[in-house]
Amino acid sequence: DCIGLDIAEGMLRYSREHFADNALYANNRRVQWLCADAEHLPLADSSIDVATSNFALQWCGNLGRAFVEIHRVLAAQGRFLVTLPADDTLWELKESWRAADPAHSHVNQFADESLVRQAARRAGFKIKRAAILSRCVFYPDVAGLTDELKTLGAHNATLGRSKTLTPKGVYRRMLASYETRRTSQGKLPATWRLLMLDMEKPHD
Repeated sequence: DCIGLDIAEGMLRYSREHFADNALYANNRRVQWLCADAEHLPLADSSIDVATSNFALQWCGNLGRAFVEIHRVLAAQGRFLVTLPADDTLWELKESWRAADPAHSHVNQFADESLVRQAARRAGFKIKRAAILSRCVFYPDVAGLTDELKTLGAHNATLGRSKTLTPKGVYRRMLASYETRRTSQGKLPATWRLLMLDMEKPHD
């Protein structure tokens, strides 16, 4: 059996509606859909064998707490596979906003790789494998990038963000700055740095 968990009811609804295309469905495995917070899992200690998370835990207010909770619910020798955006992700967008509005943060600051590893080890995990993958994606314009970020559920949760609407002049300056990065093929680049960890809960 499998548990599909998310804090957003809309994401769970989307998953249920599209689950028929998933290989687990084809194998007739049952899925329990659970709306819950990764930092406060409503699951018993040592109750699951494998946990996976792909582009989700970066939105946790306390990543270390989420790691502790996942470690708690895993059985001994249980595996946890996670993918997170690492620092320097979307650096082109960050620098363009910084040039336009240096007083405020407009893009999420993702965790440093070393801090993520430290949080995992403090939670009790043994890191079996780790890798960083850098991938550059190209867009016709900035709107194409921001629309995709909205689809991913990204929102600006940084402490230095502006509490008011961004003035049109600031936004235009950001666009002008990003335009200087347009490639000879006419595309705007956006770099993603992905941190992938394969971890185990040891017996001890």
